Amino acid sequence: LKLQFLYFIAQCMLGGQRVVLVRHGQAFHNVLLGEARALRGNEMLKRRAKGYSLLDPGLTAVGKEQARGINVTGDVIVVSPLRRALETADIFSEGKGITAKRKIVLPDIRERDGGLGRLCDSGQSRTDAISYVKDQAQWEWDHVPRLYSRRDLALESGSRDTPIITSLDVSTGRVDLHRETFEQQTHRVKSFLHFLSTLPPTATVVAIGHGHFWWCFTSTVFNTPVLLDNCGYATCTMHGVTDIVNGVVTEEPNFANL
Repeated sequence: LKLQFLYFIAQCMLGGQRVVLVRHGQAFHNVLLGEARALRGNEMLKRRAKGYSLLDPGLTAVGKEQARGINVTGDVIVVSPLRRALETADIFSEGKGITAKRKIVLPDIRERDGGLGRLCDSGQSRTDAISYVKDQAQWEWDHVPRLYSRRDLALESGSRDTPIITSLDVSTGRVDLHRETFEQQTHRVKSFLHFLSTLPPTATVVAIGHGHFWWCFTSTVFNTPVLLDNCGYATCTMHGVTDIVNGVVTEEPNFANL
């Protein structure tokens, strides 16, 4: 019933819109987590710990090249405030033939928040986010509060920051301290749908975000869980998810490798 209700909401809100979900390009933590796949035991845990320890990492040279190759266009670009997504959007928006009328930074589509543990999935302040794009005036920042990540809000309220993440933290699950729950992430899915309803009903929206969040979005709204590779994309309309490029439909993705 919940899925049917959300799908109905999506039909009403999307209307004639096309929403292209794009995952960011390869970031530095993606490299480390990818290397961990080929390892076993403590070496695998140590490599994952190193990847999780990178606070709001940016794109690698490969990731920047991937961003230049995103072959979509739209009337509106919406992007997560995490560094890797902003850098992807900045490069993509400079591409040939990109004539988006609006460029909007929206925390609702950021990755599942890593809290005090998975620093790679914890965004930084609004000031930091603004510094990640070349022409700040081209982007709309009204939706981004001064602080929005669970880590920054916890630290401001008096929590102690997590020390260097270790392989033990990964193996025992302590790396997930204060991490956003799936239910909280689903609330952001609903907020994103509401945001889409404020845009023109015939617009094509290019939304540049993250693997886990887009999996949650497509799973919750369309009952079609899509896991995208770096700079992979999928198109959503009122009829569902179509045109998946560099991604797969999967019920049980290994999010540790994202």
